[in-house]
Amino acid sequence: MTATLVLSAWEPEIAPLRALVTRMGRDKLALATVGVGAVDAAVGAAQAIALARPKRVVFVGTAGVYRRGRMTPPIGSAVIADRVCLVSTAVVRGDGYLPPPMVTEAVTSPILAAALGAVAPHPVPSGTVACPVAITRTATLARLIAEATGATLENLEAFAVIRAATMAGIEATAAVLGVSHAEVERMLDVGTSLASGALSPPPTANTPPPTTNSTATPSPSPTTPFTTC
Repeated sequence: MTATLVLSAWEPEIAPLRALVTRMGRDKLALATVGVGAVDAAVGAAQAIALARPKRVVFVGTAGVYRRGRMTPPIGSAVIADRVCLVSTAVVRGDGYLPPPMVTEAVTSPILAAALGAVAPHPVPSGTVACPVAITRTATLARLIAEATGATLENLEAFAVIRAATMAGIEATAAVLGVSHAEVERMLDVGTSLASGALSPPPTANTPPPTTNSTATPSPSPTTPFTTC
């Protein structure tokens, strides 16, 4: 059994915390990755919780920001989630609906959030996090999601992790997210990088395409904005 289990979607988001385990001891702190996306995150969180049997669960990661005027968190800041919402883009567009028994919201622990905020070197705001299945690519969809949920941030895994912890009977849950970028700024960054040659251009007729087992990540389109998890 461990006191606190800290989870993230993948290793780069949790690697800076690895040294804390050695310093504090595994009985006080355990770290694990759960997988990218809602399904893997839910399964991975359930497995990690069953193994560690923690008293509290904290999810850490990065988030894209929805532009909401003065409520918009600045890039590079951190936000402690007070509510996480599962989002269907079909629902927000009016193309579908979710069955009433389906749980689509989870509330984190205000006591744990206050404790985390108290040890931060500067004030950390709280906010609602929207958790769609796919990364939002357009400002129009971002606006619809923000209006439907009241969210200021987007992350793919936070709802799945908090819901898994709640289903395991853990009341002390929290999610701390670093604001990585906004949609339009990311679009301009990608476009500028492509224009300057910093990113590889799309393959030409003389350039052979990558093999199907290639692990290389394709370059994003210069016209594609992002709110990423």
